Amino acid sequence: GSGVERVWFSTTAVPVVEMSNGHSYAFHQGMKVMMRIADDHFQASSLSSLSSHRSQLVALPNPAGPLSRAIQVATRTFKPQALPGIIALDEEQQSQQTIAHAETCLASAMVLESPAEFKHWLSAYTKLLVQSAREGESTSGEARLRELCEFLLPP
Repeated sequence: GSGVERVWFSTTAVPVVEMSNGHSYAFHQGMKVMMRIADDHFQASSLSSLSSHRSQLVALPNPAGPLSRAIQVATRTFKPQALPGIIALDEEQQSQQTIAHAETCLASAMVLESPAEFKHWLSAYTKLLVQSAREGESTSGEARLRELCEFLLPP
């Protein structure tokens, strides 16, 4: 099992718990639960430091903040046995994992109440969705863009 490695507070007083397995959790004020904000599940993402296919659209450095700190902890738990699965992914699978990674980081930045990181991940997520829709990889890119617009511009 894994144990608690460290507990700290973000600059907006959101409690964060780092576990020995590299997962980090933050307290979601609205739902009154701990939510996972970073882990090692996106090693094949183009946004991952392990990827050799880093996306030029989102290659900008992450702003310093609580999510960046949690992501650094998660990357320390790299498992070499995951490499064959990462290598076997085709471009569309990697693209879908990259989009899911950006979407997760966007949600995590919201939980952490980190405006700079939210802005960064919103930009990255939007660019990835536009690129996916343009390339016609799947219809989910367009649907997700519509969902994002509805979230940002409620009726």
